[in-house]
Amino acid sequence: MYDKALYVNIRDICDRLIIKDQEIKVEVVAKLVGYSATTIRNKGCTSIINTYRQQQQLKYGQNLITRLQESANNYFTRHEGEIIQSKDLFDQFEVCRNTIRRVDPDFCKEVDQKRVNWNKQARLHM
Repeated sequence: MYDKALYVNIRDICDRLIIKDQEIKVEVVAKLVGYSATTIRNKGCTSIINTYRQQQQLKYGQNLITRLQESANNYFTRHEGEIIQSKDLFDQFEVCRNTIRRVDPDFCKEVDQKRVNWNKQARLHM
């Protein structure tokens, strides 16, 4: 079983880390609580840290995709009527294609399909 007082303290620290947009890891939380990571694990409190970490990663992924969607839309707008190469499009994103695939595989497919359709239209008007 877990240490309830420690559990509540960890939950409060994780809430603060989310508000401050700081990374949530067992080692980081342990340092802020004043225990070693091993003690946190032995007291059965890693589950709450992992829950908060998953929430944080989900939020990060959603924010990243929103930024990438805006970036893709801006790229298409700046290249009106031009043929767009996949490499050029993905090179202008803040993260690599593999990271995007890991966060949201459908986003890559959507961007690729939009690029294909865009290029078809651009070729019609050449």
